[in-house]
Amino acid sequence: MPPEAQDHAANLAEQCGDFVNDCLAILFNQLNAVWNAVMDFLKGVFNVLKNAYQKVAGAANSAIKGIYSVADTLVKSNIRITKNLIMRGEGKDSIIESTFEIKCASLDKTPKGTRHFELYI
Repeated sequence: MPPEAQDHAANLAEQCGDFVNDCLAILFNQLNAVWNAVMDFLKGVFNVLKNAYQKVAGAANSAIKGIYSVADTLVKSNIRITKNLIMRGEGKDSIIESTFEIKCASLDKTPKGTRHFELYI
């Protein structure tokens, strides 16, 4: 092969290599942009779920506080209530367990009774 043809072939090979590198860079940038968009979308979905969970947990907490208020009133009426609140897990998998044990002594001197309630939210 004449030297001019070899130079021309080497030049074409170099240009092809540059073209391939440019195409790969563009493809990588596009894939990176798509990846970032997907991650932003998932973060948005996570934040919506997190906010919804916090609202539900807040409502559950308010309900439990209301129950405790009633329970405190009952304690003053010769009724003893043991309450226990446990939160298990994290995020959407978390469970709030509230256990109540009610012991009451009636005014007519009947035997004391015990009732056990479990509230799962």
